[in-house]
Amino acid sequence: MYFKNFKKKKAKEASSPNKKRVKPEKLQKIDETNDTIEIDADENDSENDEDDDDEDDDEDDGDDDDEEEEDEETNQLNNIKLCIKENLATTCLMNPDVDVKQCWQSILMVMKSIIEDINDATLILARQGLSVLSSCFLHLSVLYQNNYSYNQDSAASSSSSSISTVNFNNLSYDICECMQILIHLCEAVKHHLNKRNTGINQIIQLWKEKNELCKRALMLVNFYNSIEVRTKALELVRMVICVSPAETLQFVIQVLHNATFSANSQVNIQIFFKAIIA
Repeated sequence: MYFKNFKKKKAKEASSPNKKRVKPEKLQKIDETNDTIEIDADENDSENDEDDDDEDDDEDDGDDDDEEEEDEETNQLNNIKLCIKENLATTCLMNPDVDVKQCWQSILMVMKSIIEDINDATLILARQGLSVLSSCFLHLSVLYQNNYSYNQDSAASSSSSSISTVNFNNLSYDICECMQILIHLCEAVKHHLNKRNTGINQIIQLWKEKNELCKRALMLVNFYNSIEVRTKALELVRMVICVSPAETLQFVIQVLHNATFSANSQVNIQIFFKAIIA
């Protein structure tokens, strides 16, 4: 009986039109819900993208501001550096209380620290740098020659010979540095001559030491000097001739002619005395 009633109940439920079918409605609701979620998600993504773009723009603006600040700081540092260089150059080169014979080491040290490019060399040229550095070179060349003679005379004494050798090496370094600074200044003069800048001819005319400078430099081209000293000396003479050929070239030719004639005369005299002694 129980099984018959159960079968009848099942058949009745199967034939009943009021059977609950909620799955499609639920699926529809779920689909609609999913659609709204997806739309909301897309809107949120677009809003996030806009926020990211705004943040990128803000970062770019921040980077531009940082670059402008760095440029301003760099300009300020360059201006401060230029003011320091101008003050140092004016103090060393145009102060009448600065004696070249006493302060040549300080002058060379300051010039090496100032000169970095063509603008720094121009700064030195405008403050009588050629005349002051030429005076330093002339004084150094005298010390160099005297120290070499003293070194030769004191070769018998080991202690004094070692001390003089140290001094001679130091002077060799200093005179090479001085010639290198003068070469840089001559290169700056040549640059301004090529550009036909006004005022450079007046600087060359006021440079009264150039002939004596060439003479002293040619005296350094000697066998007992190092290759570095001889190379720097020849380069200095070449640069002086380049910037002032009308005044310097004839003088250099005359110095070389006299030196050659003097050397030949000494050789002939030595040969003559050797013949008499024989």
